[in-house]
Amino acid sequence: MQMTKEPLNEASSMANEPSKPVSFVQAVTLCFSKYVSFSGQASRSEFWWFFLVFVIAGAILDSFESDYGFILGWAVAIPMLSVAVRRLHDTDRSGWVLLWLLVPVVGWLLLLWFFSQKGKEFTAEQVAEIEAKKARPLWRKITGTVFSGPAIVIIFVCAIGLYGMNEFTKTRIRVQAAEGLAMAGEIKKAVARNAASGAGAFNTGIVTPAATENVASISTDGATGEITVTYTAKAGGGTLTMVPTSGGRKLVANTIPSQGSIEWACTGGTSPNEYRPIACRR
Repeated sequence: MQMTKEPLNEASSMANEPSKPVSFVQAVTLCFSKYVSFSGQASRSEFWWFFLVFVIAGAILDSFESDYGFILGWAVAIPMLSVAVRRLHDTDRSGWVLLWLLVPVVGWLLLLWFFSQKGKEFTAEQVAEIEAKKARPLWRKITGTVFSGPAIVIIFVCAIGLYGMNEFTKTRIRVQAAEGLAMAGEIKKAVARNAASGAGAFNTGIVTPAATENVASISTDGATGEITVTYTAKAGGGTLTMVPTSGGRKLVANTIPSQGSIEWACTGGTSPNEYRPIACRR
């Protein structure tokens, strides 16, 4: 069957070579070597092999409790986006089609259908035209890749996603850190009772709560009544110290506070300010 020559459209003009079937190892190597390359094409095997890597990596990184898992996740997500754009080019579509990702279910199913389609076949003349484009100066290749429309949109979306996920992580850790304050509630009452009775030790009769997945330990200083909450890595790590005072003065053992009431300040400790509950920020 003889093929007629057709002018390359937007998607094809961004190609650097016709796609070819690749093995699993070749697919991974190609995708990481073309980390932020949104030009060119990707075969079905290249895309689906790397998609498998993306899914497996996502499942593994989801078990990470620190921000390292989030960072590593994006390290795999960026080449996944670039190979998706190249796969669309291979089906003779623009990378802008990837914006269907923003449409739940319908857009995702449509993209799966596009990704599963056979790549466009090229005539000898079209292959020659593509090879000629490969001879462009390096600066034109770089600017053509980085500043192409789909690349700009994807980078912008990634930046927003990174910022949003970072804020989400901070909020999640603040909620987990608040558990320490709640657990210290009964201890604060006990310290107040001991102070009101002029006890020799402010930690008299205090039962230390058991550790949780967010709070490693809670300790009470018998001489000052200060309560120290030590957090696990999941809750941001570090410590949060609650200092009791009465009339602006620290409590003294064997002495009943003259003011009667006790105030608590929780701005001490080593816990990062961004992870602290609002009331305890410095």
